[in-house]
Amino acid sequence: MAIKDDRYGAEYWSGVARGMEGRYHLNELLCEQKKNINIDLVRRWADISGGRILKTDLFEEALGQDQFLFDLTGTNGNIIGMDISHEIAARAKERSRRYGSDRGEYVCCDVRRLPFKTGSIDIVISNSTLDHFRRTTDITTALQELRRVLTTGGTLIVTMINKGNLTEPLFRLWISLGLLPFFGGKTYSIKELKRALEENGFEVRGATAVLHNPRLIVRIIVDFLHRLDARRFDPWSRKGLAFLDTLENKRTKYLTGIFIAVKAVKREKLSAFPAPGIASD
Repeated sequence: MAIKDDRYGAEYWSGVARGMEGRYHLNELLCEQKKNINIDLVRRWADISGGRILKTDLFEEALGQDQFLFDLTGTNGNIIGMDISHEIAARAKERSRRYGSDRGEYVCCDVRRLPFKTGSIDIVISNSTLDHFRRTTDITTALQELRRVLTTGGTLIVTMINKGNLTEPLFRLWISLGLLPFFGGKTYSIKELKRALEENGFEVRGATAVLHNPRLIVRIIVDFLHRLDARRFDPWSRKGLAFLDTLENKRTKYLTGIFIAVKAVKREKLSAFPAPGIASD
């Protein structure tokens, strides 16, 4: 089901997984924070106790401690985890057994060409999946496909790298220098994401920004303190990270949050004359 002419497709991500084995890019404290934020967001915005759920990315489940799918399957076993890379999907399935949480289903497919029937999914959790494309037209294609598989009134919870974050120019420089261990693609501001969802048959029901860490600075400090004396400094690091998370409640959250997050539901019908889409690059 993969789109074969995509430079950053299945083979690319399988290679990233092999290269990162044993040296994940986030330490355990930052993984813990990210995992808890994602679980909280899902539980705030959706009832995961029933229905059929699709999670569109298995990178963390295959490699990192910031996974959260295994925790969700403890509540609902009717969850599908998918990834464009067969290797990543297989690793995630194997890790689920080690976590004692192998109730879910793990499949390899492309979010732009899903193998699921129209209207067969009740909830889609798309965490930082759509920000790994080279073109915004691919984001549009993915949103249209996610809408297709959702039931009418079904919920989409989507997170993307926040284009409006104050440190975004530095992050893009970091990417251009090859310091990120994987490809970072096009992304949106909160206004652009809301508009894209509305134009593609969704009604926006909630929006926020999460993970308010000044990227590299916090990572360097937390890593240093953890290596210096984890028993002594980890509790202080957790308190510091928890304090930064309270910035979600501030009016400036879209300037400080690393990720934007939106809850949207599938409208019954598309507009007869949709508004012009966001121009592709």
